[in-house]
Amino acid sequence: MKTHTTSTLKTLIVEKMNPNYKMTVQEIETWTKVLPDIKKELEEQINFFIQSIFHKSLVKKQLQQMQTECTYLLNAIDKYTDLSDEMLALKILAIHCVEYTLLTIINDYGPYADLSLRMNQIHFRLRIDIIKADLIKIKEKLKEQAVEPELQVIVLQGAQELIGKKTGTYERLNYLGDLQLNLLIVLSHTSATNVRESLRSFLYQVHYNTEQFIEFLKKEYRADMGRIKDLHDQLSFLVRVHGHLRKVQPTPKKPKYLRQDTAIYDRLIAFFDTEMVCLKIAIKKAMPIVVPIAAPIPVPQALVDYKLRFNFSVDCLAYLIKLMVNANIIEPGIKAELLRYVAANFQTPGTKVGGMSPGSFLTKYKNVTQSTSVTVKAGLMAMLKLVDKEF
Repeated sequence: MKTHTTSTLKTLIVEKMNPNYKMTVQEIETWTKVLPDIKKELEEQINFFIQSIFHKSLVKKQLQQMQTECTYLLNAIDKYTDLSDEMLALKILAIHCVEYTLLTIINDYGPYADLSLRMNQIHFRLRIDIIKADLIKIKEKLKEQAVEPELQVIVLQGAQELIGKKTGTYERLNYLGDLQLNLLIVLSHTSATNVRESLRSFLYQVHYNTEQFIEFLKKEYRADMGRIKDLHDQLSFLVRVHGHLRKVQPTPKKPKYLRQDTAIYDRLIAFFDTEMVCLKIAIKKAMPIVVPIAAPIPVPQALVDYKLRFNFSVDCLAYLIKLMVNANIIEPGIKAELLRYVAANFQTPGTKVGGMSPGSFLTKYKNVTQSTSVTVKAGLMAMLKLVDKEF
């Protein structure tokens, strides 16, 4: 529900200032006198909500509603051109009034603002001009440092994509503004011999999670592995890099370039998990087959309660069974009986002598953690690679 003062502004900007409606000199003078009062009322209203006893969620909702309305009004007034001197003066006053309210919310009460909202076109053009100017400086620095073309394209990609758009979200523009500022610092304080590694490290730490950059990193790691001939040494290399990534994991709370996409850290960890599984399989296949000189004399043995050995954890086994049930690969029938059968006939590395508890297995079946899904995904990716290799 619109507040009274924003409704008043809407009447002025959308109705009265519309070219189809011809304002009289008296109307222009009246609105010119009223606008400062509206600006003051809006500021008082924001302060009232901030200092009130209302729950923060209600205050946030109200301020974000005002933010949305201000964005709409600025976009509407931006379309009015070829105005008389009197109307142009009124337009400037109206923009100042709406702009002051919007910037009070964004700058003074940022935690309450909706940064996923698209910026109004007036402010967007100003921000794009700054981004363009910084982009020219970054291009010059990249050229001076003789950075390889592929990495240059990746560094410039984010800003160049946004420049071609009509508008963008506050969080994307804020991210790119900070990114470009820090890029200039990195390029100015890094020697040509170290600039490549500095850029890689910097983009990783600031969650620059474009698909091109992630694939660039994967290609680099594959190239490093390719220079190692022995499979065991390759596996040791992956284990070291895997551990190093965990130590230098970027702060999760930092904003990402693509907010909805997976973080670089998670994508790389999944990549290394898959590569390590594939390497372990390759190492096992490369082991020499020992052929016995003579077949041993069969000795009657007591029947053994044989169990299928599963090399991942109980959690992973439960999640894998769940995936096969959901994909209709396994007909579940009575689900409790299925889970009891699996618990009784599978052996995992952490299972005690007595076997898995059906009740515990059911709990793990229902409650799947993210780390479990990553491990199972790595195993499935390894199997897909084997299928691609064989056919």
